[in-house]
Amino acid sequence: MFGLFALHVALAAPEGIPADEADVWEARWSEIYRGPPGCWEVVGRATWSWDAGRMGSSRGSSAFVGILDDGVWSDAFIRSLGERIVERGEAPITAYAHGEYRFVPLVGRPSQKITQSEELSENALVAIIDELGGDVLTSWSDWSDERDGVVLHREIPVQGGGHAKMDVLFPDGTELPARLDLVFDEPFPLPDAPLVRIRDAEAHIRARHTAGFAFPEAESLTFSASVLGFRAYGAQTIRYLSFRPCGGAAEATTAPLGG
Repeated sequence: MFGLFALHVALAAPEGIPADEADVWEARWSEIYRGPPGCWEVVGRATWSWDAGRMGSSRGSSAFVGILDDGVWSDAFIRSLGERIVERGEAPITAYAHGEYRFVPLVGRPSQKITQSEELSENALVAIIDELGGDVLTSWSDWSDERDGVVLHREIPVQGGGHAKMDVLFPDGTELPARLDLVFDEPFPLPDAPLVRIRDAEAHIRARHTAGFAFPEAESLTFSASVLGFRAYGAQTIRYLSFRPCGGAAEATTAPLGG
């Protein structure tokens, strides 16, 4: 049985790096999470929904232009496309809070200014992002006929107990990742607020290969949180529309991502 399986893998996988050499794929998976190297001017659109029940909610979308410099986001120009805000005991309002941070990309790392934003300090997003780079409990890789590529499987211990499962796809066995899917199977506490437990958390990142780099194309995050019987829910999606080298001429703009 094992011999037939090994033969099937050998025939299905492209020539090059063996699909089961997990160390090779381990060294490359983070390129989809860190973003392309160098300095890039990024145009995108974000949507979010933060719902704390009777305590209030925020739902809206923004267009943005930001700088991603070697994986770190700096100041961004944010233009609100409308935000429906419900505060406890108040009638719903529609606001246009230009320049206000209501989201943090899963790709890259937020600058200190972004993480110190008052709005972001009150939700679980930053804590979930921090779990992406945890120590790996186990990892292995194999060829997937269904996904037509090598899949790196990672199991990651989560602070406070439990673990998360991550799959990273390398299409056609290339050394650039194109998709990351992360699922937290069990609830886990926030590091700085152990009474708050995060549940049903999932993160997904999709990238496109251009000029030898993995450029993020879209990402999504969903989760719920509970504390002393109170539940809250959060969801965020970001579409990356274009990347342009910092200081580059207009004709240096990369082809728009997505459709």
